[in-house]
Amino acid sequence: MKKVWKGFAAAVSAAAIAATGFIGATSAYADDPAPAPAPTTGSITINNALTGDAFNAYRLLSLTNSGSAISYDLIGGVDSAETTALVSAINTTNNNKALVAPATTASDNVKNEFKDNVIAAVDAFKGDDSATMRKFAANLIAAIKTNNVAVTGTATANADGALVINSLAPGYYLVDQTAQTADENGDNVNTLSAYLVDTVIAGQTTSINLKKGTVTLEKKVQDWNDTEGKPTNPTWSDSADHDLGDDVPFQLTGTLPTNYDRYDTFKYIFHDSLSAGLTFNNDVRVYAVNGQGDAATEQEITKSFTVTAPAAPESFTVTNANLKNITEDDKGAAVTINNATKIVVRYTARVNENAMMGSAGNPNTAYLEFSNNPNNGGEGTNKTPEDKVIVFTYKFVVDKTFEGADAPAENDMPEFTLYKYLPTGTDGALVATQIGQPVKVTGNATDGFKAEFPRLDDGKYMVSETKVPQGFSKAPDTYFEISATHSEGDNPALSTLKVTFYKDATFTQTAAEPVDGVIDTGTVTVDIENKAGSELPSTGGMGTTVLYVAGAAIVLIAGIGLAVTLRRRQA
Repeated sequence: MKKVWKGFAAAVSAAAIAATGFIGATSAYADDPAPAPAPTTGSITINNALTGDAFNAYRLLSLTNSGSAISYDLIGGVDSAETTALVSAINTTNNNKALVAPATTASDNVKNEFKDNVIAAVDAFKGDDSATMRKFAANLIAAIKTNNVAVTGTATANADGALVINSLAPGYYLVDQTAQTADENGDNVNTLSAYLVDTVIAGQTTSINLKKGTVTLEKKVQDWNDTEGKPTNPTWSDSADHDLGDDVPFQLTGTLPTNYDRYDTFKYIFHDSLSAGLTFNNDVRVYAVNGQGDAATEQEITKSFTVTAPAAPESFTVTNANLKNITEDDKGAAVTINNATKIVVRYTARVNENAMMGSAGNPNTAYLEFSNNPNNGGEGTNKTPEDKVIVFTYKFVVDKTFEGADAPAENDMPEFTLYKYLPTGTDGALVATQIGQPVKVTGNATDGFKAEFPRLDDGKYMVSETKVPQGFSKAPDTYFEISATHSEGDNPALSTLKVTFYKDATFTQTAAEPVDGVIDTGTVTVDIENKAGSELPSTGGMGTTVLYVAGAAIVLIAGIGLAVTLRRRQA
């Protein structure tokens, strides 16, 4: 702010010179037309405004100027609403020092001294970005509303962001942002601007920049192919596929506004919602990340946050009531949090029996709630739009047929066991690892016979008939690979689902062309046929009976042969 009384003497001299010049000019050019009247109002242009931003302007001091010389005065005297608001804000900002307005009947000298003290106190808060100035502005808007100071001008941003408050009487103004436009979901990623204070001069436009910022949230999930092995640093994506029982890693990344330094308190709350197919493992970790790329450093600050389980549909929240209070990480080392810092939350959730298979998937959303008002202690919050990731899972179905005979009895149905090839052998060699328990074929001749293996992800598998019904031969083992692609972006989706069959466990020679799965249900299917035939004999089973019958036949034949031989000898 310009010094109030700076150049007062110069202003007087300039006025005198101007008057002399005016008189002389009038004498010399008496017949010239009268000059245009001097402007009596000014305006404020607000930069960086968005459509829907709204502002009120309050005039607290009047102003007169002559050239570069500026003089302020009280509006409405020592007891006006404007003066009372100024005095209240000054006293509060200066730790309740008593600047007392004189009575309206006081002498002009007393009133002038009081006016000088008010203007000098306001001038002492100079420095748009100083902490004292921010405190004074916050106290001033509170006093303005308490004392019902009239709004002098209003403005709303138009589509291209231009905003002007016109026809303002010269003076000292405070500009207060009163509204933001949220989207259809009530989300708004911007903070309110800090209070703006500046001077309006007749005939001039005062340009001021909004002191606000933007907050964003990004949610990601990790994906990898178990058969290929989990990489050291899996990619963070918008979609993934996982098996039943997998612990799926998730990550939330929040940013801070550019005007973060203008806040005394800054609330920061992650809201996370998991679908019914995922069980939260309650293993949240929070980090402060500074720097970019390979140069980025992260420090754990989990102890500074509280994890709670709110009411449905949210699964949990991760809350810090005031980021400004975080000065150390969990190990006691100093930590820096500024407007370039990212706050990162990581946790896992397990795929459970409720996981949806196919294109519906298991969506998971999160949004960030944050302080949006750097004034009045940071009261009020906005929230980011929800960001969604999705976890897909699939189903493998054996369609069972029986050749040359009726289906076996229900209590003699075949059973199949599923194996997944994982790099658990020497030097990462793939080893067939059993997935779950054997599954018994169920169904009927009308609807077909099936064995289902739900909630699988991509990878290489083998399905083996581990219980063969009597009267049938064991079906050959089936080797196959499930593969899928899913899109990224705001609405990730399951794009393709295929199954490829191979001749053996080397997975080098295909047995047939890849077959498309059913995306809606996430189903891939194989036809496996049992051929009629005898099993190898086994103790205690049908094989033993066969041996008994064959032995008896041999004994009978031998007896007949012996009897014939004896009869011949007797003859």
